[in-house]
Amino acid sequence: MFLKRLGLPGLFYYIKMITKKVKIISDFGLHARYGALASFAASSYGGSKCSVYINFNDRHVNMKSLLGILSVNIKKDDIIEIECTGVGENTVIDQIINDLTTNKIAVNPNQNEEKTNREEII
Repeated sequence: MFLKRLGLPGLFYYIKMITKKVKIISDFGLHARYGALASFAASSYGGSKCSVYINFNDRHVNMKSLLGILSVNIKKDDIIEIECTGVGENTVIDQIINDLTTNKIAVNPNQNEEKTNREEII
C-alpha cells in the first residue's frame, strides 16, 4: 500500500500497487517487435480496469503504449520493474510476466542468479 496525496492539504488516500522485477534476455532488448508483444500483453490483460507501468532508469512509462516502451531504450540484461494498479492486479501482472517469459523476452532476475550458482557448484 502506498499513500498518495490529493491536491488538498491533509487529504490522503491509499493506492494498492503490485510491483515485480524482470530481467530482459532478448538479444535486442525491447525493440519494436518485442515491445509490441509486451504492450499487447499489457493491453489485453489489463484492459481499462488496470494500469500497467514500466519503471526503468527513473522513467515511469505506460506499458500499454508501444511508444512509451521504445522511449526508455531497454537493452539486453537490463532489469525493469513492472508496476500494476487496479482491479485484479495480481493476476494481470502474473499473466504479463508469464507472456514475457514464454516468448523468451524476460526472466525473473532471481531465477537467473540461482542457475549461475548451480553452475559454479558443479
